[in-house]
Amino acid sequence: MSILPITGAILAGGKNSRMSSEKSLLTFNDVKLIDKILRTLDSCFNETIVITDKEILKEHLSGRKVYPDIFIQSGALGGIHSALTNARNDAVFIVACDMPNLSKKIVTSLTFYYHHNCDKKLLVLKHSQGLEPLHSIYCKSCLPIIENQLKANKLKISHMYRLFNTDYFEVSDELIHTFQNINTQNDLSLWQEMYS
Repeated sequence: MSILPITGAILAGGKNSRMSSEKSLLTFNDVKLIDKILRTLDSCFNETIVITDKEILKEHLSGRKVYPDIFIQSGALGGIHSALTNARNDAVFIVACDMPNLSKKIVTSLTFYYHHNCDKKLLVLKHSQGLEPLHSIYCKSCLPIIENQLKANKLKISHMYRLFNTDYFEVSDELIHTFQNINTQNDLSLWQEMYS
């Protein structure tokens, strides 16, 4: 599959309140997590950016396109806003920085569907356990409504889907593990046991 004119954006602005260190810099099989995700996105898209205010990540990502949040302390929705504002493409695939099982096959299937079949502003990945807002595609025409949500401090991403012409990309439950997040030391230990 050819590289698509979509921007891949990693949101890496979380507080890591439940981890003792910066989780996006955790090492798996000698590769830092954020570098692993970057490699996947680089192989899929013609632009990859990172949204973070963290100096430790800015230093690690020297030479990369790194942008801060515009709306400070606005959670993932603020990160999506910054990604859409700074991306050079109209469509942006948003992913969290703490997904060690990110699947290139799923990313390419989602983006191929968006590029060739979807005429909606949003394409949200879903499965039987719910939605994956941080494994979905947003477009720049969403920005005015997102800004309104941010200014009103309405930060829950899924609540704004009804405000857009939203499409959903459903995957089977056997793929749910690919959306696993590393949020706690227990999550990290379980992941290392499973894949060591």
